[in-house]
Amino acid sequence: MIYWSLLLHMYQPTFQDSRVLRRIDKECYKPLLRMLEEHDNVKISLNINAVLIEMLYEFDLSDTIEILQNLESSNKIEITGTAKFHPILPLIPQRESEHQIEINEEVVKNEFKQWKRGGFFPPEMSISSQVAKYIREIGYKWVIMGGIACPVDWPTDQIYT
Repeated sequence: MIYWSLLLHMYQPTFQDSRVLRRIDKECYKPLLRMLEEHDNVKISLNINAVLIEMLYEFDLSDTIEILQNLESSNKIEITGTAKFHPILPLIPQRESEHQIEINEEVVKNEFKQWKRGGFFPPEMSISSQVAKYIREIGYKWVIMGGIACPVDWPTDQIYT
């Protein structure tokens, strides 16, 4: 049996122009989310940071948040944890890494009532043993990362949960 999982990443920088975000929302986010609504047998992991959530509200795109909330409440999406301002976690002080994760969680918990720590998306998939240890300690079950982050042969015959 082959196991395959899809993780989508929704991100915009804090300085994104409102016209650009509206176009991205119209041409990308909403069509994708509506497609997920229409298919009962689809479940994905989705990374959306608190900055984008706040921007969607700021630019009167709260209907996109409502779609996300409906998808989450119907168990079609799992919202991953991340760091709020998309920092490269191994390159900033550990306490700031922890703070970025905590302030992201505050927004996500407020918006997605079923949210709990499951998966974690480190910005740019940049991870260190110190960051990995912290996210495990606070209860995350899995983290996505590239094979380059693993210093030994990458095991391909195991499923980690």
